[in-house]
Amino acid sequence: MAEQQTVTVKQPAAPAAAQVIEAVVAKGDLAQLTAAERVNYYRAVCDSMGLNPLTRPFDYIELNGKLTLYATRGATDQLRKLYNISLRVVSRDIVDDIYIVTVEASTPDGRVDTEIGAVSLVKEDGEWKTAPNGKRYFEKNRQWVPLRGDERANALMKASCVPLDSEILTRGGWKRHDELTIGEEVLAYDCDSDTCRWTPLRAVTVYPEAPTVVFGTQWHHFRCTPDHSWAVRREPYVARSDRPRGPYANRKPERGLVKATEINSSHRVILAAPAESGNHALTPAEAAVLGWVMCDGTIKRVGNYVGLGISQSKPERIAEIRPLLKAVGYAFSETHTITGQRTFPTGKTYRTLPQTWFYLSAYDSKALLAKAGISGPQDLPGLVTRLSSEARQAMLAAMMAADGTEKGTFGKKRKPGVMDAWQILVTLEGKALGVWRRNPLSDVPVQKMRKQRYMAGVNVSLGDARIEPVWCPTTDYGTWVMRQDGMVTITGNTKAKRRATLSIVGLGWLDETEIETIPTARRVNVDVSTGELEQLTPPAADTAQTGQEADSVTETAQAAPEDDESDYLCDSGRQGKLRQYLVRRGWTPAQADDAIARWTADGLSRRQIMAAIEQARKEH
Repeated sequence: MAEQQTVTVKQPAAPAAAQVIEAVVAKGDLAQLTAAERVNYYRAVCDSMGLNPLTRPFDYIELNGKLTLYATRGATDQLRKLYNISLRVVSRDIVDDIYIVTVEASTPDGRVDTEIGAVSLVKEDGEWKTAPNGKRYFEKNRQWVPLRGDERANALMKASCVPLDSEILTRGGWKRHDELTIGEEVLAYDCDSDTCRWTPLRAVTVYPEAPTVVFGTQWHHFRCTPDHSWAVRREPYVARSDRPRGPYANRKPERGLVKATEINSSHRVILAAPAESGNHALTPAEAAVLGWVMCDGTIKRVGNYVGLGISQSKPERIAEIRPLLKAVGYAFSETHTITGQRTFPTGKTYRTLPQTWFYLSAYDSKALLAKAGISGPQDLPGLVTRLSSEARQAMLAAMMAADGTEKGTFGKKRKPGVMDAWQILVTLEGKALGVWRRNPLSDVPVQKMRKQRYMAGVNVSLGDARIEPVWCPTTDYGTWVMRQDGMVTITGNTKAKRRATLSIVGLGWLDETEIETIPTARRVNVDVSTGELEQLTPPAADTAQTGQEADSVTETAQAAPEDDESDYLCDSGRQGKLRQYLVRRGWTPAQADDAIARWTADGLSRRQIMAAIEQARKEH
């Protein structure tokens, strides 16, 4: 038997983080690194800042011919939380057709940094012309004119805003923008933990007018500016084979904020999430008693006398209330009344069950109200925001037993504050609310708890609304809980804060919101786990890894002559896809627009367009 030989192949060791960083400094271009070096560099940067690389806090961009990193929203959101960064809008100014927002960032140790964000309020002018073939196209003339109307409002509204009748949930209940105090606690949504948390209000900004759209479904919709952001859940990518899966294998975090105009069928809009527990001393049993009193009870006051009472006719509910009062240790008495019959709002008259009243002693009534810190139902909203999770659940269950239905509908009219408190309890328990309406027979406001706390993105649409005054709050989480037209939802807030966040922690990189303002910049797909990147300057007809938006443009390499129609760009949708394709490959938006206008006027076919793109690439 031939002697076997064992050959040991020495695998190259992964480069140390220090060596990788040294290579980046020396070369200044991440594209010059190997795939393994890029992975190590990415992880080293995340480790140095305490960021989770699995959430992809940085992405790659090609800028001035070099591959570099830029910070995503996930990075700034994590950094604000890690370093307890507070943000404050210092000023908003218009200087020489530039809208400038100055933001101050500060840390608990007293460090302060200030940065600005800017957007142009002018655009390049031009005129619509008609080509010999009858097609219309827009030709720019290199002259700049001020933005007006909707365009100017959209430029100013890079912040996320909602109409003035929208309310924010505070520790004291629902408040409008002119009732707020900077620094008071408001409820915000934490995307990382999928919970709502109380956080200080940092700023309130009001705009006299801005265009708004209707966002949502037929039964669940809100008015907001087009750039307004919404908390969404995206299902993680599930591998269906062992073959390479490209950039989708590293899909973004499960939860995040997305503009209203970018919501699609892969998103589920998050309407509600459970809130952190409060620290109020009220026990669950005491909270349940208050729930019964506020819905099916009364507060009697005669001089210094205060007495709480609960009325109930249903035997099964009476059987719940009696042991509840005994468990709390309250002294109470019972009275029974024969009520006979009653005519209901429907116009029908029915015999009614005997009525039982439970009256607490004056001492226990005063003690319960004092412990709760309220004097009546009008104070209930400010109480429920401070209850423990167990007490919230107990009070909500009692209120539903008193004035709710088995299907989750609740309504209350006579006692101001009770309906608001019920909405807050439902919201804090992470349950979404349906449409707020009035019963046509009794005029009682009613609302129903939804079975799901999400709104399917496939059902979401945008509709025109109107020009109206808007406002936006600022919180550290980038979100807040809003009530609009009786409906409650989690929503986003102003986002002109990220540059200051990156600056104060020593990251001078681009923020993702700035990428679209740099004509020569384009995002590059890089697999974070392997470091493999797409070709930076692919041939014009290369369709690999370009995404669906370029498919109809780039598939011409194998197109049959009979499929090569003239006047290919007569369809505006094709123009938009081609523009995206050109900008992704290094063309400036102005160059892309000029070329598309020229090709449209000349009536070029798809094959001719691709030949022109290839010729331009060679000349460049």
